[in-house]
Amino acid sequence: MVIHGENPKEFTRKLIAKFGKRYIDLVKQYGAVEYVVDDAGEIVDIVAAEEYLAESDEFAIERFRIGAHDSRRYSITAGALARLAYAEAQFYAIQYDQLRCNPSFLREQIEEAARHRPELFPDAHGRAPKVEALLANPRFVGQLCRFTIHNLLGHLGIWNILGKYLADIQELDERKGRFGAPKRRGELMGYVKFMVEGEMEVVEKRVRHGLLIHTLDKGIWLREKNHPDFTGAVLGQHPDKLDDFITSFSADTLDGSFVRFVAPDLATSILKWTPSQRRSDLFQRLAKEPARWQTFDSFLAEQLTQLKRLIDFSEMLGYPDEGKIPSDARYNAFALSLRQSEVTFKSVDIEQHMKNIASLENQASFASLWKDIDAAFKHKHQGTPESSVGFVQSAPKWYIPEEAPQVAPSVTSKPPPTQSPALAASPPPLTKVRPTSPPAADVKPCWDKNTVSSPIPPAGDVFPEKSRKGKKSKRAQPIKASNNPATIPAALDDKEGSTLSCGVIGLRINDTEAQSKQKRPVFFVSKKAYDVFEMILEGHKGQLSFDDLKYALKQIGFRYANGSGSRAVFYPPASNINIPYFVHLPHGSRSTLDHTRLKICAKYWKTAYGWSIDWFALKSAASS
Repeated sequence: MVIHGENPKEFTRKLIAKFGKRYIDLVKQYGAVEYVVDDAGEIVDIVAAEEYLAESDEFAIERFRIGAHDSRRYSITAGALARLAYAEAQFYAIQYDQLRCNPSFLREQIEEAARHRPELFPDAHGRAPKVEALLANPRFVGQLCRFTIHNLLGHLGIWNILGKYLADIQELDERKGRFGAPKRRGELMGYVKFMVEGEMEVVEKRVRHGLLIHTLDKGIWLREKNHPDFTGAVLGQHPDKLDDFITSFSADTLDGSFVRFVAPDLATSILKWTPSQRRSDLFQRLAKEPARWQTFDSFLAEQLTQLKRLIDFSEMLGYPDEGKIPSDARYNAFALSLRQSEVTFKSVDIEQHMKNIASLENQASFASLWKDIDAAFKHKHQGTPESSVGFVQSAPKWYIPEEAPQVAPSVTSKPPPTQSPALAASPPPLTKVRPTSPPAADVKPCWDKNTVSSPIPPAGDVFPEKSRKGKKSKRAQPIKASNNPATIPAALDDKEGSTLSCGVIGLRINDTEAQSKQKRPVFFVSKKAYDVFEMILEGHKGQLSFDDLKYALKQIGFRYANGSGSRAVFYPPASNINIPYFVHLPHGSRSTLDHTRLKICAKYWKTAYGWSIDWFALKSAASS
């Protein structure tokens, strides 16, 4: 039975009267308490909420990753938020590494960005350049090359430094209690909120570009002027199409939401909407028409997915105020690194290595391009792009807990888990799955999202937890994140909102030395699954069905989940230690992964887990 109490304040007063200072101290330390009831439903004890918070963290993280976030239904600790930040950074690290080592991937990203440039819109006379003509211009390709590299590194830098601040909050909570140092905690959380808000503004500009392309058939947008040197353009409403614009802007439909989102100034002045209201208008309507995702190209789908994840993450912070500019040495160094990196990238003569977009496919030109980037950073920063931004890729790691069903009969001993900056110890059983909604519970956590000096939490919020009667059981320890992640620069804007940062991630790891020493093969799979792993890890060319990828990963204990948007996630065994595998979904009518996507997949597995094909064998080999 869940004890709600129709008057939460009265219920809270009863708990304080019964347990006194112990109740206040527990709430101050954990932000929640669990109470123990007897068979008659009477509260007989209160206990630390460690187990509840650990379970609630896992539940919150899973819902965030599949796009089903609802912060009103659960609590989440700073340590879990840090884990999320580092997982996002890892996702961007793999994408960024492909820009450095895969010419086809860089060309693909530039071509996709080129199709969403504001310079392509017609002017008042109906004149507009063709994207093919722009891609034949070395300067246009060179500028987009800079923007594309900067953009992805900017995302990586933001999530990495967010993780560092959140790890500071986690350490503060462990020393002082969750509500033990409200002033400092609020200050640090304000820094995090500020950077998330800034990242949202950058992504919103790209969402607007993508949405404008989808409303281009209405003819209501025109290009008023270009910014110099392919750095964007100013767009406005066509004077002869104002009636069409007003009709579209006022429509109580998803298409109306698109127009309101791409005209933020009018939404503010006419509707008096805040940025949060504009976002809610868009995503609430989009949630009612999920089929529309399939009508978006991959650029718009990815930008919308990024924006929704940032909105969800911001809500999960539980910080109600606007963010504030960090005033510490860490952020000052971060900002300085951004400016220096921008200048360095602008100084590199990328255009000398290309005649047009096709030049990027030339291995010699591609290698020379990156050689010049490395040389510029060595000259200006006395180091590499990696060292200038402070990012260090963690060693690959794969851990199978003892209590999990063994997918590798030949493994005779459990390797010691290696601590990761993003993920931590004490895994749950493999078969443990969080419910899709919070079940009824006898254990009542009481908590308050506001950081107050004398916390008297309401008793009306119920979060997922198992019932507990009688004596207190042994508690699972809260998941801990490292307090020492690397710091990298975040994003700056060009005139059209592209982020400008710099650096290259050196994902050159000797996995035979770095990964845990495990006897191989580790996984015994069917012939169909083995062919999938061989195709990916050995780099065989061709297309792979996404369903076949799911089939193969499920055979070795991964669990698949996806929501709306352009990404899905595979949860590995011991998913609170092993890094989840994020994947871009095949878009539209396409159901296969091309060779470029398979190379990204292989890089992810090798970098995060240390896998090679000798980790896998046929099931028949296990019995012979």
